Amino acid sequence: MERIAEGKVQVRQIALGGGALLSVHQAGNDVALVGRQPTIGAGDICLRWEGSLDSAAELLRRHGIEIIAGPAPRRTADGLPSHSIYFRDLDGNLLELMAAD
Repeated sequence: MERIAEGKVQVRQIALGGGALLSVHQAGNDVALVGRQPTIGAGDICLRWEGSLDSAAELLRRHGIEIIAGPAPRRTADGLPSHSIYFRDLDGNLLELMAAD
């Protein structure tokens, strides 16, 4: 692992290799997009979507899953410009689908 963000940032990002990035949120960091009830063991999970973000949104809508935010501009773990959409799983954890531009 390699820590890639530090200092006053209240979200730490750790590169795990293979394009994977782990973000660790500090409690009370005022980040708006987090799990509904962030507790120890809760998760915010981002998955890279290989298709278009429109196809991801259509798949979610087709299955009755509410998109709560996005598309929002982001960067992939390997630094590519991208966009993300956000939704929740049945436990209220935040899930993100990210597609590189």
